[in-house]
Amino acid sequence: MTIAGFYVRCSTNETKQDVNNQLKPLRDLASAMNLEVFKEYIDYASGGDSNRPQFQQMLEDAKRRKFSIILIWSLDRFSREGILNTLSYLRTLKDNGVALKSLQESWLDTSDEGIGELLISILSWVAK
Repeated sequence: MTIAGFYVRCSTNETKQDVNNQLKPLRDLASAMNLEVFKEYIDYASGGDSNRPQFQQMLEDAKRRKFSIILIWSLDRFSREGILNTLSYLRTLKDNGVALKSLQESWLDTSDEGIGELLISILSWVAK
């Protein structure tokens, strides 16, 4: 069975957001994909700063190969740090055998090669 992690984030200044709005659909997706969930990483912080405790823990656990896929609600929930930083995180995941899949951008799946990396670059720029 494939092991998954979830990464969800709500900005501290967005009081209308609730992490359960992201978690429930991600849990449903994991169930539909027959994934075993290792951990749900939850931050309440700006996506423009990588100094998010659960984000850093997720990257460390990826390096330790605790899971093989990370599910996110959307790329802007993962990072709003711009193209270079976001691609660096995605490269770190990929180099450690971890794919990233977005629920809202269903075509965004880094286990796919080629066009996926081009689209990730564009979306990272837009998310910033």
